[in-house]
Amino acid sequence: MFSAGLKDFAASIAAFRIWSYFGYRDIRARYRRTLIGPFWTVGNQALLIIIMGVVYANLWSAKLPEFMPFLSAGMISWFLVATCVSESCLAFVAGHSVINNTNQPILIHVIRVVWRNILVFAHFLLVHLMVFWYFKDTLPATMLWLFLTVPLVGLNALWISTLVGLAATRFRDVTPIIQNIIAGLFFVTPIFWPVERLAVGPVRSAFVDWNPFYHLIEMLRPFLLGQLPSEDSVRFVIAMTILGSLTAIAVFGRVRTRIAYWI
Repeated sequence: MFSAGLKDFAASIAAFRIWSYFGYRDIRARYRRTLIGPFWTVGNQALLIIIMGVVYANLWSAKLPEFMPFLSAGMISWFLVATCVSESCLAFVAGHSVINNTNQPILIHVIRVVWRNILVFAHFLLVHLMVFWYFKDTLPATMLWLFLTVPLVGLNALWISTLVGLAATRFRDVTPIIQNIIAGLFFVTPIFWPVERLAVGPVRSAFVDWNPFYHLIEMLRPFLLGQLPSEDSVRFVIAMTILGSLTAIAVFGRVRTRIAYWI
């Protein structure tokens, strides 16, 4: 079972031209016949960050030049991870015609979801750079580390999305459940509020120390702010990548032949 899942995973990664084209086509289709295309997404994200930044900075008496870059970095990092998981619920269903009529590796449909959201993240990155430049008069030198950490986050999004996609394809009630969970995690994960505001204790352990979304965000946000992630987050993500990937490959290999009957 594991070997079958590993073989499909390797074949899916090798099919770069297929999933990269599908992801690019998804972006084009989303903004077809619009005037500014994907920059609608950039504008919406910028507006959201400005509104949240002004409101929460005043609520918490935070300094705007410090809070706005922190918020923008957290928001774009969160949307990369959360949107991958949310959209993966329909990954196999959306690719039903390809799955039922071709012999292509099945995991290309999950990689397609992750890839198109990495492309959207690249658009969101423009928003953060504008915010950071406006308040800091410079750009973070540590951003080059994103060439390593974005693929790492993408790999974690891939195994999580694979498990979520399989569950949502088999049991259609999983999709709204996942969407509700993600909506709740948005508020309990340190995205727009700093970890230091939460006292050490069981609540902090649940929402921070054992929150995989927080540690994935920490693989992106510090580099967007000219900082480095904590060693705890690095160790957590590496361990999660290994264990999660092995689990997802094993589960996928076990149910791979049933997917065509579920969609």
